[in-house]
This record gives sequence, structure tokens and C-alpha cells, in this order.
Amino acid sequence: ERSAPVLAKAPGLVNGVVKMAPVAWLLKKVVGYVDTPLLSTPILTERVQQYRPFDLAALQALPAAEKAKLVLLVQDPFTSFYEADLVADAMALLRKLGFDPVLLPFLPNGKPQHVKGFLREFAATAQTASDFLQQVNTLGAPMIGLDASLVLVYRDEYVKALGERRGDYQVSLLHEWLVNQPLPTLQSSGVFKLLAHCTEKTALPATEKSWQQIFQQAG
Repeated sequence: ERSAPVLAKAPGLVNGVVKMAPVAWLLKKVVGYVDTPLLSTPILTERVQQYRPFDLAALQALPAAEKAKLVLLVQDPFTSFYEADLVADAMALLRKLGFDPVLLPFLPNGKPQHVKGFLREFAATAQTASDFLQQVNTLGAPMIGLDASLVLVYRDEYVKALGERRGDYQVSLLHEWLVNQPLPTLQSSGVFKLLAHCTEKTALPATEKSWQQIFQQAG
């Protein structure tokens, strides 16, 4: 969460170095790191230039009718820096459904710190993120995240670490929000298979059923 935003400033250079055989060998033998993922090119900010930029004061000043169409996308390091096409596709989908998607600034979520046991650092990261999301929550717009393992941290580990200091904002996964939206019916003869995230399957056992409803409604 700290290195990816820096590395993403020069994704072509970083990817070129990572793909070099000596570098891959060193990472494997010295660090124990295998199959290093490549950074997305072009980077996310270049893919979403056609959307409304995040400016809290400007968004708060929007007329009620425009504010009602806002959907805020909460970034995570995995999709933003390594699967930027997924984020761009999600924003394109939101726009096609008649909404006005806005990409929130990237802030560390803290899950890597929590996994490694750095609980004091995690609590500080969680408080910073919560303060920001609680401020954004005043817009009254839905907030959506794409990576299940990080989104679920907001509603579990954040509550345990911060208690009442967390705030009352909510970050939904895409399918949790999408299942309640009217969808256009498409004609498709393709077969789709879904592999849900392990954390998602445990914490949200209705995930697959929700996606089945979404796919069925969309034809």
C-alpha cells in the first residue's frame, strides 16, 4: 500500500525491471517472492480522465438531482495499481446504468498491516481512512469497493480497532449495490463462471446467489 503508488509513477520501467531474469531470480532466492505482478499500463488516472474528478466542496455544491446520481468508488491497491482495467470497467458500467461515478483518492486500507500483526500502525491507518470516508459520507452517495478482502475490513477489523471512532459510513461491494439496481436486459448466449473470494464466501455466503440474480436480470 505504500510502495505501489510510488512504483506506479513509472510502471513501464518497473515492469521492465521485474521481468528481467536476474531480478526474478533474486526475488525468488533472496526474498522468497515468486511471480511478481505487473503494474497496470496505462495507469488508472489516465483511464478515468473522462469522469468527474473528486472535489468534496464541488460535489457538496451540486444540485440535489445531480447529487442523487453520484456513486463513489473506493480504491484499493490491488485493483487500482495492478488491475486498473477492472476499475475503469466498473466506472464505465456505472455510467451506462445512468449514474455519475467518482473515483475517490487512494488511501491505504491497512489490511496488510493487520495481517502482519502491526496493530498499532493498523489502527492509525484505519483512523485516517475512516476520518476521510466519514467526511465523504456527508454527500449521502453510495460508496462501493471492488476488492472483497479490503472492503470487508471496513466493517470488521475497523470496528474492532476503532469502536465508535470509526463513524457510521458504509462501503458496499459491487454486487451488494448492483443487486438492488434496475438493469437493462442483454441478449447473451455465453456461459459465465464465477469464483468468489474466500473471505467473501465466508463473510457473505449469499454472494454467489446475488451474482446469479444480477446475471439473470441482465439476461
